[in-house]
Amino acid sequence: METVFQYGLNHRKFSMPELWLLQNAKILDLHYLYKYPKGFEFNGSNPNRSQKLVKDILWEIGHPIYRAKQPNGYIDLEDEWLSPELIIRRLAAARRWDDIANPNVDYNQDYFVNVIEKNFDHPENLLKLVRETNFSADRFAVFANSPEVMRA
Repeated sequence: METVFQYGLNHRKFSMPELWLLQNAKILDLHYLYKYPKGFEFNGSNPNRSQKLVKDILWEIGHPIYRAKQPNGYIDLEDEWLSPELIIRRLAAARRWDDIANPNVDYNQDYFVNVIEKNFDHPENLLKLVRETNFSADRFAVFANSPEVMRA
């Protein structure tokens, strides 16, 4: 057990991709991803639009959910999540969330500041980054890909 704790301290864990996506969807009220609590239950027939969006976004960020997994499972260590390819994929995916955002919400800086202040204990760095953005697509990318949001 001591070895496990020693090894665990050397590596920082990140959220699993599906958890990262659903947490962002819930926090940011992404309309087509998190419409209602049972929106992701699969009833055995054709997947609905929300389920297809989730599958497509996860595929884009390098986590195909219906394909064979790696023998050691999905890697959720910091080194893997911070590879240049996966950073670019997550940034591109988050920038497109503007297209699936709740049409009744104004995703301006005040909205993101409110979300950040309610959900994070030490929001200073994230608030600074969000305040430097001019477009909602940039705010989605900055928020979703910040270390505070990606860490498990």
